[in-house]
Amino acid sequence: MNFFKIWRHQVDTQLDEMAETFVEDFKPERKTVVLIPGFPGSNLIRSLVTYPQLDGKAYARSNYNSTNSWHPMLPSSLKWELAINPDGSDVDQHVILQNGPISVEIDFIFKFRVAPYEDAIEYFQSMQVNVLQFGNDFRRGFELAACNLIYLLSRINESARKARKPIHFENWSIAGHSFGGLIALAFANLCAGAESSVLSRLKANCFKSIGWPGNIFTVGAPLYGSTNSALVVYKGRGPLNDSLNPEKVPRIASTWLGLYDLFITPPEMFKDVQKRRKDLSLYPVRDYKTGKVLDPYQEVGRYPIWVSERSELLAESKARKLRLLRHIPRELKPRFFNLCGSELHTNQGYEWKALKGKDNKDIPFNIVEHSNPIRPFADDKGDGVVPTWSACHADFETTDPNVIHLSDPVEHDNLMNSREVLQEVMKRMK
Repeated sequence: MNFFKIWRHQVDTQLDEMAETFVEDFKPERKTVVLIPGFPGSNLIRSLVTYPQLDGKAYARSNYNSTNSWHPMLPSSLKWELAINPDGSDVDQHVILQNGPISVEIDFIFKFRVAPYEDAIEYFQSMQVNVLQFGNDFRRGFELAACNLIYLLSRINESARKARKPIHFENWSIAGHSFGGLIALAFANLCAGAESSVLSRLKANCFKSIGWPGNIFTVGAPLYGSTNSALVVYKGRGPLNDSLNPEKVPRIASTWLGLYDLFITPPEMFKDVQKRRKDLSLYPVRDYKTGKVLDPYQEVGRYPIWVSERSELLAESKARKLRLLRHIPRELKPRFFNLCGSELHTNQGYEWKALKGKDNKDIPFNIVEHSNPIRPFADDKGDGVVPTWSACHADFETTDPNVIHLSDPVEHDNLMNSREVLQEVMKRMK
């Protein structure tokens, strides 16, 4: 039984439903903004039956209580079920889907949910703007999410045509926060006719051209990576470790293509950044002792075994990032904007320590016994997570009007709720 065939069927059915729901309240005379969230991208749902049993059965959002029901999974509930098999299928033959706008479970005296983008939604709606939140499965990387977005917009176009609500995508804007910014750029590249291994693999002839959207905004997007993702594969990260045994977090996260998409860009791509950023004299990943430049996508032997066993993910992610970060398509450049934080101290890169024994042989990394060999360095400008140089495309000068340096010292996670960010997006919307 082909997992991807069944998974694709479930995703498409879900996106079809999302398109119909959006069109019901869509106001053609208004501007429209598509919000693409950062990590974790969406709440997720997991089928309670194995994927062979789902073959031919449509996803049904209201069908939670039947034999074919789906179990909601909050981002704070990180479990082994979120790992991905080496062949790309979900573990234990259970399908996992993105499930719309993300929310986070907060547990003080009692549990309740908050939506990280509530302020942004309320702001745009108060400005009489249609808002479409596009949830995505971060685990599977930015390119697949961009393909799903193209499919969703094509289905919205079809549903709107049937409802006699004209849609002009040139009047729509795309705003991607953090990892969502990578999705937004990949989406634009695909619209411009870029090749995609994902499209080829899925034989997705259903991804019809929808024409150019209006303006595309990346907000605190780690276009050229950040230090945090490399830290995760060794010791996990605070919020994730709080919800699960810290020894499991790195192993689960190492199965996600989306995590490697956030590694600091390969040295050959960094040279393009240096041409425009004269202050960046050295590549930001270096050996702890010698200062030698290290490519985080090539130094497989330095990683824990749970990463080195997934070396094909590193290779795939590197190839996709090199495709993503080529020159901005000519048609897009005037309508592509980077919003960059620059008022907070931010790690610019890291020194990498190799684990060697007395006989100069590699020592297997032990989460409990060893300290993290990734050592961040050089606090400089950024939003606390993403350096300013990484959030700005190398095709732009730092003084280019398409690069918007935010003056408010807002932390990375809260950028899409910043009034400054929302106003900058609003005044540039088509």
